[in-house]
Amino acid sequence: MNTKSIIDRLWNEPPVFFPLLALFHIFLLGQGAVDFVSHPSSLEIQLEFAWYLFSCIFAIGVWFLKRWAAIGYLLIAATGIVLMLVFPNGSFWFESGETLFPVNAIFMLLIFFFYKRFR
Repeated sequence: MNTKSIIDRLWNEPPVFFPLLALFHIFLLGQGAVDFVSHPSSLEIQLEFAWYLFSCIFAIGVWFLKRWAAIGYLLIAATGIVLMLVFPNGSFWFESGETLFPVNAIFMLLIFFFYKRFR
């Protein structure tokens, strides 16, 4: 195998982190869909499902190295961090933000690092 082609492929294709990010958000969307189906009238569950849906859309776009998706993911992750700081302990926004903070911080750094490769 040609070493140059392996390096070119790794450089020109999305890093393994971005498909993992998308799969993680697809899992969260599935979990949110189960909650949404079991409690469709709860406004908090509806907002949670919408949050997971938008996060999933942006994460899938990041997988395909789209700039609009990278910007959208950065905005939604930053908004989640701000909402975590604003809302009280026990609310969905606090619990979700506290849980996703390390993941969002890592992927935000990776998006910043690989931003030039986005189309």
